[in-house]
Amino acid sequence: MPGIILILFVEIMKIFSRISVIFLLIASMMGLSSLVKAATFIDLGTAESFSVLAGSGITNTGPTIITGDVGSFPTTTQTGFGSVTLTGTNHAGDGVTQSAKTDLTTAYNNAAAQGPTLPIVADL
Repeated sequence: MPGIILILFVEIMKIFSRISVIFLLIASMMGLSSLVKAATFIDLGTAESFSVLAGSGITNTGPTIITGDVGSFPTTTQTGFGSVTLTGTNHAGDGVTQSAKTDLTTAYNNAAAQGPTLPIVADL
């Protein structure tokens, strides 16, 4: 389960980076830049190229297309990869995977530390 969480986090961080830039551009065009303070860019480092970055091994259960790199560390087990079409590199548990895990932790801590700049009211 922790591996799936890491995979989701990588994808969410990619989306978050894009959305924050788009939102800031729209706010600037509307003259709201003084009211809106976007989060700073979160650098994923070597984790950027990974579509699947796990810590407890990877299990695939059917025909799957993965666009991007794949790796798992410290548990490097990969099950069901016979039906995977991979456009990227399978790093398994090599040094690139280990660096990506470290970079992902750094990115997560950076994002968590930013928090909201305005208080969130109870009634959203």
